Amino acid sequence: MCGVDYSSASIDLARAIAKNRGNGCETIVFDEADLRDHQRVARLKQEANAGEGWDIVCDKGTFDAVLHGKLPVDLYVEAVVQLTRRESTERPGIFFITSCNFTQDELERKFVPAGFAVEHVVPAPTFMFGGQKGSTVTTVAFRRI
Repeated sequence: MCGVDYSSASIDLARAIAKNRGNGCETIVFDEADLRDHQRVARLKQEANAGEGWDIVCDKGTFDAVLHGKLPVDLYVEAVVQLTRRESTERPGIFFITSCNFTQDELERKFVPAGFAVEHVVPAPTFMFGGQKGSTVTTVAFRRI
């Protein structure tokens, strides 16, 4: 298992939590990496399943943060495609994303054309504003195809 973040402070915190919890958590590898860096993504992919990619890739806010960065968002989308193992008969690679900035439709428009299919949408509480229905968070599980 590998945890990746672009923030060294986040990686330090994750390592400390894992060490404190024990029960095997201390064996998790944590790595600081900018997923918009093609060389770094290639190295991360090689660490998983003999270079086939990871079975599960989770994003809880990174895509939202990348949205406000200087490099194109598409570099991040390409990285997620590379890191998530292609579908096989044994087990499909799954990409989970939780966003507070993007709707389900917006996430689908970014990730489906890149090589994913919607596997599941996690229900979230909704509210009404200006006659429109919305939610504060969207979580989608995409299957790599």
